[in-house]
Amino acid sequence: MAKSKNTGKKNTQKKKKFTLFNLFHPDRDGKGVPKSSFDPNAPRNLPLFFKMFWRNISPLFTLNMLLVLGNFPVLIFMLGLSGNFNRMIPTAGALQYGAFYGLFKNMPLSPVSGALLGVYGIPTIKQVLTPVTYTLFALGALVLVTFGPVRAGVTYVMRNIVRGEPLFLWKDFTYAIKRNWKQALVLGIIDVLSFLLLSFDIIFFLANTGTIVTNLLFSAIVVVYLYYVMMRFYVYILIVTFDLKLIKVLKNALIFALVNIKRNLAAVVGIVCMVLFNYYLMLLFFPVGIMFPFVILFSGTAFMGTYAAWPKIKELMIDPLEQDKPAEPDDTEEPIFSDDVS
Repeated sequence: MAKSKNTGKKNTQKKKKFTLFNLFHPDRDGKGVPKSSFDPNAPRNLPLFFKMFWRNISPLFTLNMLLVLGNFPVLIFMLGLSGNFNRMIPTAGALQYGAFYGLFKNMPLSPVSGALLGVYGIPTIKQVLTPVTYTLFALGALVLVTFGPVRAGVTYVMRNIVRGEPLFLWKDFTYAIKRNWKQALVLGIIDVLSFLLLSFDIIFFLANTGTIVTNLLFSAIVVVYLYYVMMRFYVYILIVTFDLKLIKVLKNALIFALVNIKRNLAAVVGIVCMVLFNYYLMLLFFPVGIMFPFVILFSGTAFMGTYAAWPKIKELMIDPLEQDKPAEPDDTEEPIFSDDVS
C-alpha cells in the first residue's frame, strides 16, 4: 500500500502571505492568511474552480514565473532558433541550380540555357549554423534536468491550493524539490522526450495524410497524445504525495487517466480553450498575446489538470489511508492507573 507524504497533517503555525515582492526574501513576515478557507471536503465542481482560480490568482502568477524562469533552458533554445546568431550566405534559391550550372558551364550560352539558369538561379539568403548557435542548442538541452524538479515543486503548491490549504509558497516549492528531485528528474526526462516524440509524430502524419493507413496512424497518434496529456495530470501529484516507485507512479497514472475520464476531458477542453484564447489574442493584439504565456498560461493549465485529478486521487488513495489509521486515544478520558499513592 502506498504511504502518504504528510497528506493528513495540518500546519498550525501562522502562514506568511507570499507576493512577487518577497520572492527573494521568503523569510519576511507577512499578515498570514484569512481564517476562512475552502472546505477540503467540498465537491470540486466548476463554480468552485472559478472561485479558487480567482482567489489564488496572485500565487498562480508567481507559479507561472517560477515555471518560466525555472525552465530557462527553453528560452536559450528559442534564442538559438531565432537565427540571430546564424551566418547569412547568399545562394541560389532552387536546389536544381547547381545541376544546371554544371551542365551548361562548358557549353555555349543559348536562350534555353539562359532561361533555365535565370529561373533556377534566383538569389536568396541561406542561414548556416554557427558555433554560437550550436552552443545555445546544447544549453537548451538542460531543460531535461530542470523540467521535472520545477514541475514537481509547482505541482506540490498546486495540490495544496486545490486542497484549500494556506500556502508557504516559496518554502512549499523548495521543500517539494528537495524531497522528490530524484524521481522528478527521471520523470522530467521521460516527460520531455515523450512530448517531443509525440509532437513530431503528429506533425509528420498530419503532413502525410491522404491514404487510409496514414489517416489511421494519425488518428492513433492523436488518441495516444490525448491519453498522455491526461496521464500527466497525475504523475507529478503522485510523486509529491506518495512514496511510490516510478513504475507504480506511471501505472497508477495510466489507470487514473481512464477511471476519471470525465474530469480529465473537461480539463483538456479548458486547456485547449486557454491556448486558443492566447492564439487569437496574439492575432488581435500581438504585444499582449506574446506576454500571456509569461503571465498565466502555464500555471493556469497546470491548475486545471491538478483540479481535475486531485478529487479522484483523494477518493481512491487518500481516504482509504485515513480510514485504515488506528483511532487516536482520547486524552480527556480518566486513566485506569494512577501514580498517586497519597
